Amino acid sequence: VILRSVHVSLERFAFILLLTPIFWTLSGSFEQLETLDPERLQWPTVFVAILARNKAHSLPYTLGYLERLDYPKSRMALWIQSDHNIDNTSAVIQEWLDGVGHLYHHVDFYHQDSPNYFPDEEGANHWSAIRLRHVIKLRQQTLEYAKKRWADFMFSIDADNLVSNPRTLKLLIAQNRPIIAPMLESSTAYSNFWCGMTEKGYYMRTEEYMPILERKRKGVYPVPMVHSTFLVDLRREGAKQLSYDSPPDDYVGPEDDIIQFAWGARHAGMEMFIMNTEEFGYFPSALDENMIHEEETLKFKQILLDHMSRDTAEGYVFDPLVPSPHISRENKTATKMGFDEIYVINLKRRVERRKRMVHTLKEIGLEFKLTEAVDGLTLNASVLKKMGVTVLPEYRDPWSDRSMTMGEIGCFLSHHKIWEEMVEKDLDWVLVFEDDIKFEPFFKRRMYKMLNEIEEIRLDWDLIYVGRKRLKLEGEHWVMGSTTMIHVTYSYWTLGYMINQRGARKLLDVKPITKMIPVDEFLPMMFDDHPDNKYKYAFEPRDLKAYSAEPLMIYPTHYTGEANYITDTEAGADARQVIQEDTGSSPIV
Repeated sequence: VILRSVHVSLERFAFILLLTPIFWTLSGSFEQLETLDPERLQWPTVFVAILARNKAHSLPYTLGYLERLDYPKSRMALWIQSDHNIDNTSAVIQEWLDGVGHLYHHVDFYHQDSPNYFPDEEGANHWSAIRLRHVIKLRQQTLEYAKKRWADFMFSIDADNLVSNPRTLKLLIAQNRPIIAPMLESSTAYSNFWCGMTEKGYYMRTEEYMPILERKRKGVYPVPMVHSTFLVDLRREGAKQLSYDSPPDDYVGPEDDIIQFAWGARHAGMEMFIMNTEEFGYFPSALDENMIHEEETLKFKQILLDHMSRDTAEGYVFDPLVPSPHISRENKTATKMGFDEIYVINLKRRVERRKRMVHTLKEIGLEFKLTEAVDGLTLNASVLKKMGVTVLPEYRDPWSDRSMTMGEIGCFLSHHKIWEEMVEKDLDWVLVFEDDIKFEPFFKRRMYKMLNEIEEIRLDWDLIYVGRKRLKLEGEHWVMGSTTMIHVTYSYWTLGYMINQRGARKLLDVKPITKMIPVDEFLPMMFDDHPDNKYKYAFEPRDLKAYSAEPLMIYPTHYTGEANYITDTEAGADARQVIQEDTGSSPIV
Protein backbone atom coordinates (compact mmCIF):
# COMPACT_ATOMS: atom_id res chain seq x y z
CA VAL A 1 0.00 0.00 0.00
CA ILE A 2 1.32 3.42 -0.94
CA LEU A 3 0.37 6.58 0.95
CA ARG A 4 0.95 9.83 -0.88
CA SER A 5 0.59 13.02 1.18
CA VAL A 6 1.06 16.48 -0.26
CA HIS A 7 2.01 19.67 1.58
CA VAL A 8 0.91 19.32 5.17
CA SER A 9 0.49 16.70 7.85
CA LEU A 10 -2.93 15.67 9.14
CA GLU A 11 -2.42 17.53 12.39
CA ARG A 12 -1.33 20.76 10.77
CA PHE A 13 -4.18 20.59 8.24
CA ALA A 14 -6.76 20.19 11.03
CA PHE A 15 -5.23 23.08 12.97
CA ILE A 16 -5.35 25.35 9.92
CA LEU A 17 -9.00 24.47 9.33
CA LEU A 18 -9.79 25.23 12.96
CA LEU A 19 -8.43 28.76 12.57
CA THR A 20 -9.96 29.34 9.14
CA PRO A 21 -13.04 31.62 8.94
CA ILE A 22 -15.95 29.47 7.88
CA PHE A 23 -18.04 30.58 4.93
CA TRP A 24 -21.79 30.38 5.47
CA THR A 25 -24.94 31.56 3.74
CA LEU A 26 -28.35 31.25 5.30
CA SER A 27 -30.15 32.55 2.26
CA GLY A 28 -28.80 29.92 -0.13
CA SER A 29 -28.17 32.61 -2.76
CA PHE A 30 -25.56 31.81 -5.40
CA GLU A 31 -25.40 35.49 -6.30
CA GLN A 32 -24.34 36.27 -2.73
CA LEU A 33 -21.67 33.59 -3.00
CA GLU A 34 -20.10 35.28 -5.98
CA THR A 35 -20.20 38.78 -4.48
CA LEU A 36 -18.48 37.94 -1.20
CA ASP A 37 -15.40 39.95 -0.37
CA PRO A 38 -12.55 37.45 -0.90
CA GLU A 39 -10.37 39.38 1.54
CA ARG A 40 -12.79 38.74 4.40
CA LEU A 41 -14.08 35.22 3.86
CA GLN A 42 -12.69 32.01 2.44
CA TRP A 43 -14.61 29.27 0.69
CA PRO A 44 -15.67 26.27 2.80
CA THR A 45 -13.25 23.35 2.87
CA VAL A 46 -14.30 20.41 0.71
CA PHE A 47 -13.08 16.84 1.16
CA VAL A 48 -13.32 15.05 -2.21
CA ALA A 49 -13.69 11.27 -1.98
CA ILE A 50 -13.19 8.92 -4.95
CA LEU A 51 -13.17 5.12 -5.03
CA ALA A 52 -11.82 3.84 -8.33
CA ARG A 53 -11.68 0.29 -9.60
CA ASN A 54 -11.08 -0.62 -13.26
CA LYS A 55 -11.86 2.92 -14.38
CA ALA A 56 -8.84 3.80 -16.51
CA HIS A 57 -11.25 4.44 -19.39
CA SER A 58 -13.33 7.05 -17.52
CA LEU A 59 -10.87 8.66 -15.10
CA PRO A 60 -9.30 11.01 -17.68
CA TYR A 61 -12.74 12.63 -17.96
CA THR A 62 -13.86 12.32 -14.33
CA LEU A 63 -10.63 13.83 -13.05
CA GLY A 64 -10.53 16.35 -15.90
CA TYR A 65 -13.86 17.81 -14.88
CA LEU A 66 -12.90 17.67 -11.23
CA GLU A 67 -9.87 19.85 -11.92
CA ARG A 68 -12.01 22.25 -13.96
CA LEU A 69 -14.51 22.90 -11.17
CA ASP A 70 -14.77 26.59 -10.42
CA TYR A 71 -13.65 26.20 -6.83
CA PRO A 72 -10.33 27.11 -5.19
CA LYS A 73 -8.19 23.98 -5.10
CA SER A 74 -6.44 25.30 -2.02
CA ARG A 75 -9.74 24.73 -0.17
CA MET A 76 -10.06 21.13 -1.40
CA ALA A 77 -8.48 17.94 -0.07
CA LEU A 78 -8.44 14.73 -2.12
CA TRP A 79 -8.86 11.18 -0.82
CA ILE A 80 -8.56 8.53 -3.54
CA GLN A 81 -8.60 4.76 -3.06
CA SER A 82 -8.02 2.15 -5.75
CA ASP A 83 -7.61 -1.62 -5.51
CA HIS A 84 -8.31 -4.95 -7.25
CA ASN A 85 -7.69 -3.51 -10.73
CA ILE A 86 -7.27 -5.41 -13.97
CA ASP A 87 -6.41 -2.23 -15.87
CA ASN A 88 -4.04 0.70 -15.22
CA THR A 89 -6.40 2.71 -13.01
CA SER A 90 -3.73 3.40 -10.40
CA ALA A 91 -1.23 4.61 -13.01
CA VAL A 92 -3.82 7.00 -14.48
CA ILE A 93 -4.55 8.48 -11.05
CA GLN A 94 -0.86 8.82 -10.23
CA GLU A 95 -0.15 10.57 -13.53
CA TRP A 96 -2.96 13.03 -12.86
CA LEU A 97 -1.75 13.71 -9.32
CA ASP A 98 1.76 14.32 -10.63
CA GLY A 99 0.28 17.07 -12.78
CA VAL A 100 -2.22 18.74 -10.45
CA GLY A 101 -1.83 17.28 -6.98
CA HIS A 102 0.32 20.17 -5.75
CA LEU A 103 -2.59 22.57 -6.41
CA TYR A 104 -4.79 20.93 -3.78
CA HIS A 105 -4.50 21.54 -0.06
CA HIS A 106 -3.90 17.89 0.70
CA VAL A 107 -3.85 14.60 -1.21
CA ASP A 108 -4.13 11.03 0.04
CA PHE A 109 -3.84 8.30 -2.57
CA TYR A 110 -3.97 4.65 -1.52
CA HIS A 111 -3.70 1.86 -4.06
CA GLN A 112 -3.19 -1.88 -4.05
CA ASP A 113 -3.63 -3.53 -7.42
CA SER A 114 -2.96 -7.13 -6.42
CA PRO A 115 -4.98 -9.30 -6.21
CA ASN A 116 -7.13 -8.36 -9.22
CA TYR A 117 -10.33 -10.02 -8.00
CA PHE A 118 -12.14 -10.76 -4.76
CA PRO A 119 -12.30 -14.48 -3.86
CA ASP A 120 -16.05 -14.80 -4.47
CA GLU A 121 -16.26 -12.62 -7.59
CA GLU A 122 -17.52 -13.99 -10.90
CA GLY A 123 -16.40 -10.97 -12.93
CA ALA A 124 -15.23 -7.36 -12.73
CA ASN A 125 -18.81 -6.05 -12.34
CA HIS A 126 -20.10 -8.74 -10.01
CA TRP A 127 -21.09 -7.32 -6.63
CA SER A 128 -20.08 -10.27 -4.51
CA ALA A 129 -20.58 -10.30 -0.73
CA ILE A 130 -16.87 -9.80 0.02
CA ARG A 131 -16.55 -6.97 -2.48
CA LEU A 132 -19.64 -5.21 -1.12
CA ARG A 133 -18.37 -5.38 2.46
CA HIS A 134 -15.01 -4.07 1.28
CA VAL A 135 -16.64 -1.06 -0.42
CA ILE A 136 -18.79 -0.36 2.65
CA LYS A 137 -15.66 -0.44 4.80
CA LEU A 138 -13.84 1.98 2.47
CA ARG A 139 -16.76 4.40 2.32
CA GLN A 140 -16.99 4.37 6.11
CA GLN A 141 -13.25 5.11 6.36
CA THR A 142 -13.72 7.98 3.91
CA LEU A 143 -16.54 9.48 5.96
CA GLU A 144 -14.61 9.19 9.23
CA TYR A 145 -11.46 10.62 7.67
CA ALA A 146 -13.40 13.62 6.30
CA LYS A 147 -14.80 14.31 9.77
CA LYS A 148 -11.35 14.02 11.38
CA ARG A 149 -9.99 16.55 8.92
CA TRP A 150 -12.63 19.00 10.10
CA ALA A 151 -13.81 19.45 6.52
CA ASP A 152 -16.92 21.55 6.03
CA PHE A 153 -18.23 19.35 3.22
CA MET A 154 -17.58 15.93 1.77
CA PHE A 155 -18.01 15.68 -2.01
CA SER A 156 -18.28 12.03 -3.05
CA ILE A 157 -17.80 11.25 -6.75
CA ASP A 158 -17.92 7.87 -8.46
CA ALA A 159 -14.98 7.36 -10.80
CA ASP A 160 -17.11 7.23 -13.96
CA ASN A 161 -19.24 10.31 -13.19
CA LEU A 162 -18.61 13.44 -15.26
CA VAL A 163 -19.48 16.63 -13.39
CA SER A 164 -19.13 18.84 -16.44
CA ASN A 165 -20.77 21.98 -15.02
CA PRO A 166 -17.90 24.01 -13.49
CA ARG A 167 -20.29 25.81 -11.10
CA THR A 168 -21.53 22.59 -9.51
CA LEU A 169 -19.81 22.82 -6.14
CA LYS A 170 -20.69 26.47 -5.58
CA LEU A 171 -24.29 25.88 -6.60
CA LEU A 172 -24.68 22.90 -4.28
CA ILE A 173 -23.11 24.69 -1.31
CA ALA A 174 -25.35 27.70 -1.88
CA GLN A 175 -28.47 25.58 -1.36
CA ASN A 176 -27.62 25.09 2.34
CA ARG A 177 -28.95 21.50 2.43
CA PRO A 178 -27.73 18.60 4.59
CA ILE A 179 -27.07 16.26 1.64
CA ILE A 180 -27.58 17.35 -1.95
CA ALA A 181 -26.77 15.86 -5.35
CA PRO A 182 -26.53 17.43 -8.79
CA MET A 183 -28.80 15.46 -11.11
CA LEU A 184 -26.69 13.50 -13.60
CA GLU A 185 -28.00 12.22 -16.92
CA SER A 186 -27.61 8.79 -18.50
CA SER A 187 -28.81 7.29 -21.77
CA THR A 188 -31.82 5.76 -19.98
CA ALA A 189 -34.29 6.75 -17.26
CA TYR A 190 -31.60 5.97 -14.69
CA SER A 191 -30.20 8.80 -12.59
CA ASN A 192 -28.41 9.36 -9.27
CA PHE A 193 -31.54 9.77 -7.15
CA TRP A 194 -34.67 7.92 -6.11
CA CYS A 195 -38.05 9.49 -5.50
CA GLY A 196 -39.41 6.46 -3.69
CA MET A 197 -38.10 3.76 -1.35
CA THR A 198 -39.88 0.72 0.06
CA GLU A 199 -40.01 -0.10 3.78
CA LYS A 200 -37.11 -2.50 3.23
CA GLY A 201 -34.98 0.11 1.49
CA TYR A 202 -35.45 -0.96 -2.13
CA TYR A 203 -36.09 1.32 -5.08
CA MET A 204 -39.68 2.31 -5.82
CA ARG A 205 -40.76 4.25 -8.91
CA THR A 206 -43.11 7.17 -8.23
CA GLU A 207 -44.98 9.61 -10.44
CA GLU A 208 -42.66 12.42 -9.30
CA TYR A 209 -39.56 10.80 -10.79
CA MET A 210 -39.87 11.38 -14.56
CA PRO A 211 -40.91 15.07 -14.38
CA ILE A 212 -37.79 15.76 -12.30
CA LEU A 213 -35.57 13.62 -14.52
CA GLU A 214 -36.86 15.28 -17.70
CA ARG A 215 -36.65 18.73 -16.06
CA LYS A 216 -40.32 19.39 -16.60
CA ARG A 217 -40.09 20.41 -12.95
CA LYS A 218 -36.94 22.31 -12.06
CA GLY A 219 -35.71 23.06 -8.59
CA VAL A 220 -34.32 21.41 -5.47
CA TYR A 221 -36.44 18.49 -4.25
CA PRO A 222 -36.34 16.30 -1.11
CA VAL A 223 -35.80 12.65 -2.02
CA PRO A 224 -35.15 9.45 -0.03
CA MET A 225 -31.97 8.61 -1.89
CA VAL A 226 -29.07 10.25 -3.73
CA HIS A 227 -25.97 8.34 -4.77
CA SER A 228 -22.91 8.30 -7.06
CA THR A 229 -22.16 12.04 -6.79
CA PHE A 230 -23.37 14.13 -3.86
CA LEU A 231 -22.33 16.73 -1.29
CA VAL A 232 -22.62 16.21 2.49
CA ASP A 233 -22.63 19.15 4.91
CA LEU A 234 -20.39 17.88 7.73
CA ARG A 235 -20.92 21.02 9.84
CA ARG A 236 -24.40 19.89 10.84
CA GLU A 237 -25.00 18.11 14.12
CA GLY A 238 -26.68 15.20 12.36
CA ALA A 239 -23.52 14.49 10.35
CA LYS A 240 -22.00 12.93 13.48
CA GLN A 241 -24.50 10.06 13.17
CA LEU A 242 -23.92 9.37 9.47
CA SER A 243 -22.62 5.91 8.74
CA TYR A 244 -22.21 3.42 5.93
CA ASP A 245 -21.59 0.35 8.07
CA SER A 246 -23.87 0.86 11.09
CA PRO A 247 -27.48 1.35 9.98
CA PRO A 248 -30.17 2.16 12.58
CA ASP A 249 -31.60 -0.66 14.68
CA ASP A 250 -34.86 -0.66 12.74
CA TYR A 251 -33.11 -1.22 9.40
CA VAL A 252 -34.28 -4.42 7.69
CA GLY A 253 -32.94 -3.74 4.21
CA PRO A 254 -30.09 -5.36 2.28
CA GLU A 255 -26.40 -5.05 3.02
CA ASP A 256 -25.74 -2.17 0.64
CA ASP A 257 -23.59 0.94 0.96
CA ILE A 258 -25.91 3.54 -0.57
CA ILE A 259 -29.12 2.17 0.95
CA GLN A 260 -27.65 1.91 4.46
CA PHE A 261 -26.23 5.42 4.17
CA ALA A 262 -29.55 6.88 2.97
CA TRP A 263 -31.50 5.09 5.71
CA GLY A 264 -29.10 6.31 8.39
CA ALA A 265 -29.16 9.86 7.01
CA ARG A 266 -32.93 9.96 7.39
CA HIS A 267 -32.69 8.85 11.01
CA ALA A 268 -29.99 11.46 11.65
CA GLY A 269 -32.20 14.24 10.30
CA MET A 270 -29.85 14.71 7.32
CA GLU A 271 -32.43 15.03 4.58
CA MET A 272 -31.36 14.32 1.00
CA PHE A 273 -32.10 16.59 -1.97
CA ILE A 274 -31.71 16.44 -5.74
CA MET A 275 -31.00 19.60 -7.77
CA ASN A 276 -31.90 19.75 -11.47
CA THR A 277 -31.93 23.50 -12.17
CA GLU A 278 -29.05 23.15 -14.63
CA GLU A 279 -27.29 20.45 -16.62
CA PHE A 280 -24.63 19.16 -14.27
CA GLY A 281 -23.13 16.20 -16.07
CA TYR A 282 -23.39 12.58 -17.10
CA PHE A 283 -22.82 9.05 -15.90
CA PRO A 284 -23.37 5.52 -17.24
CA SER A 285 -26.65 3.74 -16.82
CA ALA A 286 -26.63 0.81 -14.40
CA LEU A 287 -24.08 -1.85 -15.30
CA ASP A 288 -25.11 -5.48 -15.70
CA GLU A 289 -23.24 -7.78 -13.30
CA ASN A 290 -22.44 -10.11 -16.22
CA MET A 291 -20.90 -7.30 -18.27
CA ILE A 292 -17.21 -7.80 -18.93
CA HIS A 293 -14.75 -4.95 -18.54
CA GLU A 294 -14.48 -4.33 -22.29
CA GLU A 295 -18.24 -3.85 -22.49
CA GLU A 296 -18.17 -1.41 -19.58
CA THR A 297 -15.49 0.57 -21.43
CA LEU A 298 -17.58 0.68 -24.60
CA LYS A 299 -20.64 1.72 -22.61
CA PHE A 300 -18.75 4.67 -21.17
CA LYS A 301 -17.48 5.57 -24.64
CA GLN A 302 -21.11 5.88 -25.70
CA ILE A 303 -21.46 8.80 -23.27
CA LEU A 304 -18.69 10.56 -25.18
CA LEU A 305 -20.38 9.83 -28.51
CA ASP A 306 -23.83 10.92 -27.32
CA HIS A 307 -22.49 14.26 -26.11
CA MET A 308 -20.23 15.35 -28.96
CA SER A 309 -22.55 18.29 -29.57
CA ARG A 310 -25.32 20.04 -27.68
CA ASP A 311 -28.40 22.04 -28.52
CA THR A 312 -28.09 25.77 -27.87
CA ALA A 313 -30.00 28.90 -28.84
CA GLU A 314 -27.38 29.38 -31.56
CA GLY A 315 -27.81 25.88 -32.95
CA TYR A 316 -26.43 22.38 -32.56
CA VAL A 317 -22.91 23.20 -31.40
CA PHE A 318 -19.89 20.89 -31.41
CA ASP A 319 -18.90 20.70 -27.75
CA PRO A 320 -17.27 17.34 -26.93
CA LEU A 321 -16.49 16.08 -23.47
CA VAL A 322 -12.84 16.81 -22.75
CA PRO A 323 -10.35 14.69 -20.76
CA SER A 324 -7.70 16.06 -18.44
CA PRO A 325 -4.65 17.41 -20.27
CA HIS A 326 -2.52 15.92 -17.48
CA ILE A 327 -3.35 12.32 -18.43
CA SER A 328 -1.80 10.82 -21.54
CA ARG A 329 -4.17 8.96 -23.84
CA GLU A 330 -3.50 5.95 -26.00
CA ASN A 331 -3.46 6.56 -29.73
CA LYS A 332 -6.53 4.85 -31.09
CA THR A 333 -5.95 2.43 -33.95
CA ALA A 334 -8.27 3.35 -36.80
CA THR A 335 -9.72 0.67 -39.05
CA LYS A 336 -11.90 0.44 -42.15
CA MET A 337 -13.38 -2.82 -40.79
CA GLY A 338 -12.59 -4.57 -44.07
CA PHE A 339 -14.30 -1.99 -46.29
CA ASP A 340 -12.34 -0.48 -49.16
CA GLU A 341 -13.55 2.93 -48.01
CA ILE A 342 -15.77 4.52 -45.40
CA TYR A 343 -17.31 7.70 -46.80
CA VAL A 344 -18.75 10.60 -44.82
CA ILE A 345 -20.90 12.98 -46.88
CA ASN A 346 -20.72 16.54 -45.59
CA LEU A 347 -21.70 19.96 -46.92
CA LYS A 348 -18.75 22.34 -46.82
CA ARG A 349 -20.85 24.98 -45.01
CA ARG A 350 -21.92 22.52 -42.27
CA VAL A 351 -18.76 22.96 -40.22
CA GLU A 352 -20.25 21.89 -36.88
CA ARG A 353 -21.51 18.65 -38.33
CA ARG A 354 -18.14 17.95 -39.90
CA LYS A 355 -16.26 18.56 -36.64
CA ARG A 356 -18.66 16.34 -34.74
CA MET A 357 -18.44 13.48 -37.25
CA VAL A 358 -14.65 13.62 -37.45
CA HIS A 359 -14.38 13.55 -33.66
CA THR A 360 -17.00 10.80 -33.36
CA LEU A 361 -15.44 8.48 -35.91
CA LYS A 362 -12.01 8.95 -34.39
CA GLU A 363 -13.45 8.10 -30.98
CA ILE A 364 -15.05 4.95 -32.42
CA GLY A 365 -11.79 4.10 -34.16
CA LEU A 366 -12.84 4.25 -37.82
CA GLU A 367 -10.65 5.33 -40.73
CA PHE A 368 -12.79 7.39 -43.06
CA LYS A 369 -12.83 9.72 -46.04
CA LEU A 370 -14.71 13.01 -46.05
CA THR A 371 -16.48 13.62 -49.33
CA GLU A 372 -17.87 17.08 -50.03
CA ALA A 373 -21.59 17.00 -50.67
CA VAL A 374 -23.14 18.74 -53.64
CA ASP A 375 -24.82 21.83 -52.25
CA GLY A 376 -28.31 22.44 -53.62
CA LEU A 377 -27.85 26.17 -53.00
CA THR A 378 -25.14 26.26 -55.69
CA LEU A 379 -27.25 24.54 -58.35
CA ASN A 380 -29.13 26.30 -61.14
CA ALA A 381 -30.55 25.41 -64.54
CA SER A 382 -27.29 25.77 -66.43
CA VAL A 383 -25.36 23.65 -63.93
CA LEU A 384 -27.98 20.91 -64.03
CA LYS A 385 -28.06 20.97 -67.84
CA LYS A 386 -24.29 20.66 -67.98
CA MET A 387 -24.44 17.68 -65.62
CA GLY A 388 -27.26 16.07 -67.60
CA VAL A 389 -29.67 16.19 -64.68
CA THR A 390 -33.40 16.05 -65.28
CA VAL A 391 -36.23 15.23 -62.88
CA LEU A 392 -38.66 12.40 -63.62
CA PRO A 393 -41.75 14.17 -65.07
CA GLU A 394 -44.30 12.26 -63.01
CA TYR A 395 -42.56 12.61 -59.67
CA ARG A 396 -44.47 14.39 -56.90
CA ASP A 397 -43.48 14.36 -53.27
CA PRO A 398 -46.02 12.14 -51.46
CA TRP A 399 -46.26 14.50 -48.48
CA SER A 400 -46.17 18.00 -49.98
CA ASP A 401 -47.23 17.34 -53.59
CA ARG A 402 -44.23 19.14 -55.11
CA SER A 403 -41.40 18.28 -57.46
CA MET A 404 -37.88 17.63 -56.18
CA THR A 405 -36.10 20.43 -54.34
CA MET A 406 -32.64 21.62 -55.31
CA GLY A 407 -31.48 20.25 -51.96
CA GLU A 408 -32.79 16.79 -52.84
CA ILE A 409 -30.99 16.98 -56.17
CA GLY A 410 -27.77 17.91 -54.36
CA CYS A 411 -28.26 14.99 -51.95
CA PHE A 412 -28.78 12.52 -54.80
CA LEU A 413 -25.71 13.79 -56.64
CA SER A 414 -23.63 13.41 -53.47
CA HIS A 415 -24.45 9.70 -53.23
CA HIS A 416 -24.21 9.28 -57.01
CA LYS A 417 -20.65 10.64 -56.85
CA ILE A 418 -19.68 7.86 -54.42
CA TRP A 419 -21.21 5.14 -56.61
CA GLU A 420 -19.27 6.50 -59.57
CA GLU A 421 -16.02 6.53 -57.59
CA MET A 422 -16.61 2.93 -56.57
CA VAL A 423 -16.84 1.87 -60.20
CA GLU A 424 -13.94 4.05 -61.37
CA LYS A 425 -11.62 2.74 -58.60
CA ASP A 426 -13.05 -0.79 -58.71
CA LEU A 427 -13.86 -0.76 -54.98
CA ASP A 428 -15.42 -4.03 -53.83
CA TRP A 429 -17.53 -2.59 -51.02
CA VAL A 430 -17.84 0.61 -49.04
CA LEU A 431 -19.71 2.04 -46.04
CA VAL A 432 -21.51 5.37 -46.50
CA PHE A 433 -22.53 7.78 -43.73
CA GLU A 434 -24.38 11.07 -43.88
CA ASP A 435 -23.23 13.68 -41.35
CA ASP A 436 -26.38 14.15 -39.23
CA ILE A 437 -26.29 10.79 -37.48
CA LYS A 438 -25.61 9.35 -34.05
CA PHE A 439 -24.31 5.88 -33.37
CA GLU A 440 -25.94 3.22 -31.26
CA PRO A 441 -23.89 1.59 -28.46
CA PHE A 442 -21.35 -1.07 -29.46
CA PHE A 443 -21.44 0.02 -33.12
CA LYS A 444 -18.20 -1.64 -34.19
CA ARG A 445 -18.93 -4.86 -32.36
CA ARG A 446 -22.38 -5.10 -33.92
CA MET A 447 -21.03 -4.25 -37.36
CA TYR A 448 -18.36 -6.94 -37.12
CA LYS A 449 -20.98 -9.45 -36.04
CA MET A 450 -23.13 -8.61 -39.07
CA LEU A 451 -20.15 -8.80 -41.43
CA ASN A 452 -19.24 -12.22 -40.04
CA GLU A 453 -22.80 -13.43 -40.54
CA ILE A 454 -22.81 -12.21 -44.15
CA GLU A 455 -19.79 -14.40 -44.78
CA GLU A 456 -21.05 -17.38 -42.77
CA ILE A 457 -24.46 -17.58 -44.47
CA ARG A 458 -23.04 -16.49 -47.84
CA LEU A 459 -25.62 -13.76 -48.22
CA ASP A 460 -26.19 -12.61 -51.79
CA TRP A 461 -26.51 -8.85 -51.31
CA ASP A 462 -26.00 -5.47 -53.03
CA LEU A 463 -26.96 -2.94 -50.34
CA ILE A 464 -27.56 -3.15 -46.59
CA TYR A 465 -29.00 -0.26 -44.60
CA VAL A 466 -27.46 0.46 -41.20
CA GLY A 467 -29.71 3.51 -40.68
CA ARG A 468 -33.07 4.38 -42.24
CA LYS A 469 -36.66 5.38 -41.54
CA ARG A 470 -39.03 2.42 -41.51
CA LEU A 471 -42.29 3.11 -43.33
CA LYS A 472 -43.88 -0.31 -42.90
CA LEU A 473 -43.21 -3.49 -40.96
CA GLU A 474 -44.99 -6.02 -43.14
CA GLY A 475 -42.52 -8.22 -44.99
CA GLU A 476 -39.53 -7.30 -42.88
CA HIS A 477 -38.75 -10.82 -41.72
CA TRP A 478 -35.41 -12.18 -40.63
CA VAL A 479 -32.84 -13.29 -43.15
CA MET A 480 -32.52 -17.05 -42.80
CA GLY A 481 -29.61 -17.95 -40.54
CA SER A 482 -29.08 -14.37 -39.38
CA THR A 483 -29.61 -12.64 -36.05
CA THR A 484 -28.52 -9.22 -37.35
CA MET A 485 -30.33 -8.66 -40.68
CA ILE A 486 -33.86 -8.52 -42.05
CA HIS A 487 -35.42 -8.25 -45.50
CA VAL A 488 -36.06 -4.58 -46.10
CA THR A 489 -39.23 -2.91 -47.36
CA TYR A 490 -40.05 0.63 -48.51
CA SER A 491 -37.95 3.00 -46.39
CA TYR A 492 -36.90 6.62 -46.20
CA TRP A 493 -33.54 8.23 -45.43
CA THR A 494 -30.04 7.27 -46.46
CA LEU A 495 -28.38 7.86 -43.08
CA GLY A 496 -25.98 4.99 -43.58
CA TYR A 497 -25.61 1.91 -45.75
CA MET A 498 -23.04 -0.51 -47.09
CA ILE A 499 -22.94 -1.16 -50.81
CA ASN A 500 -20.83 -3.42 -53.01
CA GLN A 501 -19.47 -3.04 -56.53
CA ARG A 502 -22.36 -4.92 -58.11
CA GLY A 503 -24.88 -2.78 -56.24
CA ALA A 504 -23.21 0.45 -57.36
CA ARG A 505 -23.24 -0.70 -60.99
CA LYS A 506 -26.92 -1.64 -60.79
CA LEU A 507 -27.77 1.85 -59.51
CA LEU A 508 -25.68 3.59 -62.17
CA ASP A 509 -26.81 1.40 -65.06
CA VAL A 510 -30.35 2.78 -64.97
CA LYS A 511 -28.92 6.29 -65.54
CA PRO A 512 -30.81 7.79 -62.59
CA ILE A 513 -29.67 11.41 -63.00
CA THR A 514 -31.56 11.57 -66.31
CA LYS A 515 -34.86 10.75 -64.57
CA MET A 516 -34.14 11.71 -61.01
CA ILE A 517 -36.26 11.11 -57.94
CA PRO A 518 -35.04 11.62 -54.34
CA VAL A 519 -32.32 9.13 -53.41
CA ASP A 520 -34.33 7.63 -50.56
CA GLU A 521 -37.18 7.00 -53.03
CA PHE A 522 -34.77 5.69 -55.66
CA LEU A 523 -33.25 2.94 -53.52
CA PRO A 524 -36.62 1.29 -52.65
CA MET A 525 -37.56 1.60 -56.33
CA MET A 526 -34.42 -0.31 -57.24
CA PHE A 527 -35.13 -3.18 -54.81
CA ASP A 528 -38.70 -3.16 -56.16
CA ASP A 529 -40.60 -2.19 -53.04
CA HIS A 530 -41.94 1.25 -53.93
CA PRO A 531 -45.67 1.86 -53.47
CA ASP A 532 -46.06 4.17 -56.48
CA ASN A 533 -46.28 2.04 -59.61
CA LYS A 534 -46.33 4.95 -62.03
CA TYR A 535 -42.58 5.52 -61.58
CA LYS A 536 -41.49 1.94 -62.12
CA TYR A 537 -41.34 2.08 -65.93
CA ALA A 538 -38.33 4.39 -65.70
CA PHE A 539 -36.17 2.02 -63.69
CA GLU A 540 -35.44 -1.35 -65.23
CA PRO A 541 -34.29 -3.79 -64.02
CA ARG A 542 -35.31 -3.34 -60.39
CA ASP A 543 -33.24 -6.19 -58.98
CA LEU A 544 -31.14 -4.58 -56.24
CA LYS A 545 -30.70 -7.14 -53.44
CA ALA A 546 -31.25 -5.03 -50.33
CA TYR A 547 -31.42 -5.80 -46.62
CA SER A 548 -31.26 -3.91 -43.34
CA ALA A 549 -29.40 -4.26 -40.08
CA GLU A 550 -31.73 -5.19 -37.23
CA PRO A 551 -31.77 -3.42 -34.91
CA LEU A 552 -30.53 -0.35 -36.72
CA MET A 553 -27.06 0.91 -35.81
CA ILE A 554 -27.44 4.64 -36.48
CA TYR A 555 -30.21 7.20 -36.10
CA PRO A 556 -30.59 10.91 -36.93
CA THR A 557 -29.33 13.45 -34.40
CA HIS A 558 -32.62 15.34 -34.68
CA TYR A 559 -36.13 14.66 -35.90
CA THR A 560 -38.57 16.97 -37.66
CA GLY A 561 -40.00 19.52 -35.23
CA GLU A 562 -37.21 19.24 -32.66
CA ALA A 563 -35.08 22.22 -31.72
CA ASN A 564 -32.14 22.71 -34.09
CA TYR A 565 -33.55 20.28 -36.66
CA ILE A 566 -32.05 21.30 -40.00
CA THR A 567 -32.81 19.87 -43.43
CA ASP A 568 -30.70 20.76 -46.45
CA THR A 569 -32.88 18.69 -48.76
CA GLU A 570 -36.59 19.21 -48.20
CA ALA A 571 -36.25 22.91 -47.35
CA GLY A 572 -34.68 23.74 -50.67
CA ALA A 573 -36.42 25.48 -53.56
CA ASP A 574 -38.62 23.49 -55.95
CA ALA A 575 -36.34 22.43 -58.81
CA ARG A 576 -39.08 22.84 -61.43
CA GLN A 577 -39.70 26.47 -60.41
CA VAL A 578 -35.98 27.32 -60.24
CA ILE A 579 -35.32 26.04 -63.74
CA GLN A 580 -38.43 27.68 -65.16
CA GLU A 581 -37.36 31.02 -63.68
CA ASP A 582 -33.82 30.61 -65.02
CA THR A 583 -34.73 29.42 -68.52
CA GLY A 584 -38.40 30.10 -68.97
CA SER A 585 -38.95 26.43 -69.82
CA SER A 586 -39.76 23.19 -68.05
CA PRO A 587 -36.89 21.25 -66.50
CA ILE A 588 -38.33 18.00 -67.82
CA VAL A 589 -36.77 16.64 -71.01
